[in-house]
Amino acid sequence: IFMGEKCPCVVYIPPGIFHGTKNIGNKISVVIGMPSLLYDPENVDERRVNPLDNDIIPYNWNCRME
Repeated sequence: IFMGEKCPCVVYIPPGIFHGTKNIGNKISVVIGMPSLLYDPENVDERRVNPLDNDIIPYNWNCRME
């Protein structure tokens, strides 16, 4: 999904879906997360992986838009 100053948008990410953001512009980007439930450190309901070193997500974060 490409979004920006001239193309703002809202993205719904269902529970259990890995996701990340990458700024491909020259200006600072701002991403605002609005979870539907409060974070409960006693009952963590998320799974994190290293975005640069994993065998789950086949995405190269070092790729460049040219």
